[in-house]
Amino acid sequence: MASFPKVSIFSPSEKEECLETVSIFRQQEVLAVDSEGIQLGKDGPLTLLQIGTKDGSAYLFDVMLDKEEQDKHFFEDTGLDDLLESSEILKVLHSSGGDSAALFHQFGIKLENVFDTQVAHLVIEEHKGCKIPLRVKLEELFSTYLNASKEYTEKDVVQLEFLKKNAKFWATRPLTQNMIDYASNDVSSLLIDVYVHQKRYLEENELMATFSERLQEEIEFEIDEVNKERRQNRFSEIKRDIISTICEQYEEGTVLDDLTSDEKRALLYTTLNEIKSANYPEIIRNLKLESLDHFLQDLEEKLRDAETFYLKPHVMQKLKDIESAGTKALKKHASRLKKTVQQITVDDIERKYDINTPLTHISRAEIKFLQNLRPLYDDIEYTETVNKLHWKVIEDHLDEDLERLASDPEFEVQNIQKLIRFIHDVRVPENVQRKAKEVRKINEDSVLERLPHKYDLDTCVDELTEQEKIVLDRLDVIRNMYDPVIVDLHWKVTYFVLCEDYENFMSGKLKIQGYMSKKLEFLSTNERVPDITREKAKEFQHVICHQKTTRRGKKHNK
Repeated sequence: MASFPKVSIFSPSEKEECLETVSIFRQQEVLAVDSEGIQLGKDGPLTLLQIGTKDGSAYLFDVMLDKEEQDKHFFEDTGLDDLLESSEILKVLHSSGGDSAALFHQFGIKLENVFDTQVAHLVIEEHKGCKIPLRVKLEELFSTYLNASKEYTEKDVVQLEFLKKNAKFWATRPLTQNMIDYASNDVSSLLIDVYVHQKRYLEENELMATFSERLQEEIEFEIDEVNKERRQNRFSEIKRDIISTICEQYEEGTVLDDLTSDEKRALLYTTLNEIKSANYPEIIRNLKLESLDHFLQDLEEKLRDAETFYLKPHVMQKLKDIESAGTKALKKHASRLKKTVQQITVDDIERKYDINTPLTHISRAEIKFLQNLRPLYDDIEYTETVNKLHWKVIEDHLDEDLERLASDPEFEVQNIQKLIRFIHDVRVPENVQRKAKEVRKINEDSVLERLPHKYDLDTCVDELTEQEKIVLDRLDVIRNMYDPVIVDLHWKVTYFVLCEDYENFMSGKLKIQGYMSKKLEFLSTNERVPDITREKAKEFQHVICHQKTTRRGKKHNK
């Protein structure tokens, strides 16, 4: 295990000593900076700040009053806030987005005069011809730019500790030697050496303007939503350009190994549904299917060791992509692996958290996982902790919807069908049911208020959003009074949905439930229903009746 003899540690009770140390920092031109926390970011609490100097010294500043509470005045009382916001002293960080978000949202500190070695690496790789460069770990950075070997060999072990076992690892006090070594390594003087190499390359190749733009985007990624949108749009455009190039340059029979690294990555980050929507040629779908097959093989290998596997955001997304649009063989493989991923993740959640764990202490991948669980319908019997956290996540998302509905008149709630299930299933917790009803009511009122201003009597169903269709389809325009535009759109949507259900029934994708039978009875008999819809409902009923008669006849013959 590596040791770092020049390490000084300061607690909230040692602010006078901190002030003296900060005065020494002010004499430096450049400092290495990093921070640790529990799911560090906008909401994930920052618990430790590290600063490193050129001479190899590391300084660790503990901002925790106890294992639960931050000292909100720590940075102000020690002068660290002025240091971090200083335009005179350069701060070198690696992947500064999480650090910046935590400092800004939790302590009101806006990082200034920063050099981000991750951002610089991506800009340099792009200049060398890579269109979709990968982010690198600190050790890879040292190896790439300094040819330096791994300085701290226990890093992977420590990471597994907080990823798999102890969610509050970085709030544990007193700091263990492993924690001290891990934190100190992240502000190694090697980081400053990398900065010197990268800055020289950026200047020699006139890349500083691009670097500055990307740096601002990284620092403000979780401060200003515009930066997220800008990055996503740029990445989407790059993907489309690369896939268009594949279409032009390759012929049928091309396999994944024939592609460049950029082309493979573009396919990796493009879903099957995106490929279908863009009407790409068959070669793109075939290559994507091969890419997903490789993904499943790689995932299966990682799942062999449950002690080291932990959930990452892209895993469930890709499995979902395969289940919705993959081949029969891929779907079968994905379904099998998904069960293993679910079981390992459920075990991790049970081990790391309890029913009182704040959602800010849970990783984004696990939050998404908990959100998508269906404890009332899944075959798995989840523990009390997993169940409680699932409903806590659902309630939190409902609160977010309520906030967005109150602040943004154009906001449209997604997945209304799930809201409806929450409202009508008596097994759903009362507080979730109540909020689901509130969200649905406010969202419906908002949609109905917008529609007459947004559309007219000539509007086609294809012009409506999916959520608008759901709201319109479920209206009772017979018993209630609505604007003529809304009434017109309701009947257009009703006919459209009826035709979709008819086609799905004929292809065996839809089974007729009690609600559907009542709906068809109403549509086929009520004289206020438009003729075209009433006739379609009658046709639908006739087909259902015919199929039932046919099945009874077959059973009788047997």
